[in-house]
Amino acid sequence: TGWQIKTNNGEIIIPQAINVYEPSGLFPQQDIVLSGNNYVNIYLSVNPINKNFRLNNCIGYLQNDYVFSPSLPQNCPTPSRSEISYLSGQCQSYILSLWGCKVPDKDSDSFYVSIGGSSEEEVECRAFLDTIDQNGCFRKHRFDSDFLSNEWRLWIREHILDSQHDRVLLFDKQGLLVDEYTY
Repeated sequence: TGWQIKTNNGEIIIPQAINVYEPSGLFPQQDIVLSGNNYVNIYLSVNPINKNFRLNNCIGYLQNDYVFSPSLPQNCPTPSRSEISYLSGQCQSYILSLWGCKVPDKDSDSFYVSIGGSSEEEVECRAFLDTIDQNGCFRKHRFDSDFLSNEWRLWIREHILDSQHDRVLLFDKQGLLVDEYTY
């Protein structure tokens, strides 16, 4: 954060980002500090939520409500069979059919709509289905050792790169040249 990228067409300052994106919206932006295998991808496009962030195992749920370019990873954790074994077979089959970061469509999904909640079995199924979203995923997996990705994503609106040839310079906060790339 605070580092600068200069090209033949302009320059940008690398902004702060959210380290742990919380569905509650209570996430502070902070300096990006890369360590180990961490890396930053910078996209010259619009971010639909106007936030830069580090990927995590639940972030793909945002793709249900927003269009990201490129798309967010769809590798959200799925419930284990033992976790849902108390539910009806039909409910378990439905839950296991929700691959990636897909949430039940509460308005048009025929299975979800059909479980009105009159029996205990339906109440339990619907209660579990209501936890399949970014909030539920975050609450359950936030402290998993592999929750945070090595990838940070930044979206910059300025189109500073030449599509054919350019020289890209990376400067640290003190203005010292860190790296150079020519294409």
